[in-house]
Amino acid sequence: MSVAQNKIVAIDPGVHQTGWAVFENDRLINAGMAPSLDLFSFLPSQVFKMVIEKPEKYPDKHITHRDIDKLLGLVAFISDQAKQQGWRVEAVKPSRWKGQVPKAVHQNRIKAAMKRGEGAAVTWPAPYLCHNVFDAIGIGLFACGRLGRGGRRRVKVIKKS
Repeated sequence: MSVAQNKIVAIDPGVHQTGWAVFENDRLINAGMAPSLDLFSFLPSQVFKMVIEKPEKYPDKHITHRDIDKLLGLVAFISDQAKQQGWRVEAVKPSRWKGQVPKAVHQNRIKAAMKRGEGAAVTWPAPYLCHNVFDAIGIGLFACGRLGRGGRRRVKVIKKS
């Protein structure tokens, strides 16, 4: 199996800045923030799959749908670029991977799920942007099967014979 078949890129899109995380063999090897329209210059060229958060419109939320429409356009743009490079693309809704867990709780669960040394692979942005990198890492951990919905640890079931 080639290295590319073991690489997953996780993306938390933002209109101006996007959080990203790269996993190889289910281990975080790099993460950070990038200008959204220049994202691919920060990512490896050989990747098996991109998992990107696809925002949802909630009728009872105060965020304007116009803002979400901008993000959905960006998700389509990034997805198209990834597909042009031959990458498999999977869109995941926040409710599927994150659920309704408060941000601080979810970030603590992501930190707890990170293996020794993985934190050193992260280039942390300014504090007010760190949540984007945490979300990218969380999406990647979810895609690798290391975290379940809401940041809960996945439990391996051992079948008795």
